[in-house]
Amino acid sequence: MGYREIPLRDDFTLDVDAFAEAEENVVIANPNAPTGLCVGVDDVRRIAQAQPGRLVVVDEAYVDYGNRSCACLLGECPNLVVVQTMSKSRNLAGAHVGYALASAEVVSDLNDAKSSFDPFNLSAPTMAIGVAAMGDTDYLQECCDRVIAERERVTDGLRARGFELTDSHTNFVFARRDGLDAKAWNAGLRERGVLARHFDAPRTRDWLRVTIGTRDEMDAFLAATDGVLAELGL
Repeated sequence: MGYREIPLRDDFTLDVDAFAEAEENVVIANPNAPTGLCVGVDDVRRIAQAQPGRLVVVDEAYVDYGNRSCACLLGECPNLVVVQTMSKSRNLAGAHVGYALASAEVVSDLNDAKSSFDPFNLSAPTMAIGVAAMGDTDYLQECCDRVIAERERVTDGLRARGFELTDSHTNFVFARRDGLDAKAWNAGLRERGVLARHFDAPRTRDWLRVTIGTRDEMDAFLAATDGVLAELGL
């Protein structure tokens, strides 16, 4: 299947004008990975309504960490499809459960497509786990609140150490520091038992993505970062 990419702006924000003008079906990760940035509901509405003859798919894998879901637009944007997963905020990565929210017509088409190649993609136990997880909203909120609070603490800690970070709405931070080679930072963390993610591409090679864990884990990350900075004389 052919596709084309619409680059993010220099500040990693979504080019809303370019997406609104595109005549093809479009897919938007909102919030984005690895930048952690999100686009607002009004901008998604504009993109969807600009070309009503094409589908606009919004991937909301990280939506529970501080962003507003675009599911509120389904009543006015019949070409909108919102997809979510239970692998992140609901802690069910091993279950591989996800779902789509869309108009009845689009859902019918999706079911027809699914039935044509794999009508039994979820087992009965997996579906039962998913239903139970959807009902446990208190646990979901507790987990998200904990991650958001720790994300803000780590963000403050890195900024105090001279790092620049994006305004993350996810369960990770995306950070860089002048004079610090991100690949060397990543290697230094690994030597100290901390795993992060480096994307060695032209626009992201100066940045590191760090997933938010427990307070103890993030203290270990900050301490390891201090060790790397000291070792490099920064």
